[in-house]
Amino acid sequence: MELYEVQSSSSGTEEEEEEEEEEEETGIRMYNEASDGEESSADEETKLLKEVEIVDQTGAVLRYEKMCTKDINKILKPDERILVHVNEYSQPVAAAGGICTRFMTFLVQKPNLCPPDAKNWTEVKQISGVKLLAELRAKFSLPQTPKVDKVILSYFNSKFRSYRHKLKRNLLEKAKEKLIQAFKDEQRIEFTEEELLQALDLIEAPPRFTVQQWIKLKAYFNSPEAKNLSKKGKAARATQTHSRTTGSTSYARKKHEFKVLHKRDPHDVEFFHVTHLTKDGKYSQEDSREFMDVAREKISQKIAELNPMERGDPSKRAKIEKEVMKELMGPDKPGRARGYGLGVTKSQVTDFNIELNRMQSEDSSLNEEINMLRRKIEKQDQVIAEQDQMIITMAERINDLRSELRMTQTINNVCGSVNKRQNRMKIIQAIFGSDG
Repeated sequence: MELYEVQSSSSGTEEEEEEEEEEEETGIRMYNEASDGEESSADEETKLLKEVEIVDQTGAVLRYEKMCTKDINKILKPDERILVHVNEYSQPVAAAGGICTRFMTFLVQKPNLCPPDAKNWTEVKQISGVKLLAELRAKFSLPQTPKVDKVILSYFNSKFRSYRHKLKRNLLEKAKEKLIQAFKDEQRIEFTEEELLQALDLIEAPPRFTVQQWIKLKAYFNSPEAKNLSKKGKAARATQTHSRTTGSTSYARKKHEFKVLHKRDPHDVEFFHVTHLTKDGKYSQEDSREFMDVAREKISQKIAELNPMERGDPSKRAKIEKEVMKELMGPDKPGRARGYGLGVTKSQVTDFNIELNRMQSEDSSLNEEINMLRRKIEKQDQVIAEQDQMIITMAERINDLRSELRMTQTINNVCGSVNKRQNRMKIIQAIFGSDG
């Protein structure tokens, strides 16, 4: 396949990512036609882009399901879990990864897990980090490693901040409605954020909030700290010139899907193309189209400078695209690795660490497979032991029946002998008379 021929069926903007509680059917719709009717053991990974594995407490796969987050409580039995696969960076991937991350959105809205009046994620993590992980693992089977826990908590961080941003936006909208009613004689419909924050006293507390939590949250929204963070957030959003079109599908899942279908990792500029193209084949913003035009031209120039033997080398193209992306986008933000998603740092994506992570991932996958086989063997041993006990019990029962049969035969023989003697006496008496 030529570069940039990949088509994306996802559409939307980053705004849609804040609406993740609206459940979507799992799977990647762009792959339905290619996948239908072609499922076999050879393309298990392709199957898992649309379906999830339901496992028991030992990790043995019970069945496959197509499901949404809202189906979890309806489909899963108490001793069942959804098996979540992770990539070399411990990020959830495939269909199960999508359900898992959307379930996090549901958990961060539970007041008993995430106090609604908490100032920030740091406070929530200190109070409920362990409980959130436990609640998630009650429904999902995830690798039990500190690295996975750290990545999962970074996802919870993102979900909490998105939820809090949406909550504040909705509250300010309700406050604005109250102010419009109050100023209807003046026909005033525009208000400053400061006025809207003050008007929060005019509306009722959100559902599941206690009176004290509502008072504390309003006080925080009106604090200098919160206002400063809000100002910085608005400034950061204003500088964003590209909106990705993957909706609630994370970068980690998108990379995994690409790798499963194309048997290789996407190059940097190529991945930008995939994640910023709408379903009708156009870029979501004019800035994105212009970026891709410049990037293509620079890539072509750099490839033309290579000798003929190097031009067909995929590693050379990957290196060139990385250089072009850095040249056009600038260096990564501190502690972040562009295009890799949550929980991945810049130090993790150096050439050395990429190879190391790949090897560790393979070892982890192999260990997981070995552990699963061990669990299956243990389960089979248990079944065999139960069958052996059944055989012993049946043998004992057969011996008891044999003993009963021999006793019956002995009794019959004794009874037969007595009957014979009685018959002889009757005959003698008949011939000689009773006196003889």
